[in-house]
Formats: sequence, C-alpha cells, structure tokens
Amino acid sequence: MGTAPSFIPETLDQSAYDEIIAVTAEAAYSSARQLAQKEGIFCGISCGAAVAGMLAYARCEAARGKELLAILPDTGERYLSTDLWT
Repeated sequence: MGTAPSFIPETLDQSAYDEIIAVTAEAAYSSARQLAQKEGIFCGISCGAAVAGMLAYARCEAARGKELLAILPDTGERYLSTDLWT
C-alpha cells in the first residue's frame, strides 16, 4: 500500500513512536468506506489504515483510559476510479 517501505529512511526518528500496528489492505479499505458512510469524511486508503490501526490499538489493554488520535493524511479524490470507491 505504500505505507510500509522495504527500507528505513535515514531521516526516520524511531524514538518518535512506541510501536507499529500492522493493518491489512482490507481493513484500510473498509475503514475508509466507513468514514465516508458514517462520518461524511471522504478520505483515502492511508486514512483508512490510520483509523483501522487506531481502532485496533483502542481494543488493547494498554489503550484503556487514553485519548487516541489518528491523523488523516489524504483525500479520497485520487481514488475515485479505484476499487476503493467503485
């Protein structure tokens, strides 16, 4: 999906995050569609992946009592002719 390159860029500050949560393409697509249908947020696959990952983390014991935030980095416009919206 472009969000998991096979290399680690030199500019990546690995101390800036605690963990990486793997998200399937199916979960990313599903979350993007649900954001559009339920919240009126027209977003792309990266947004769907961010929300799917956040929701997966929210189900963990470590997330209990914490406020969670997902940054939605793209729009759905460029995906209009893809499987996401067709």
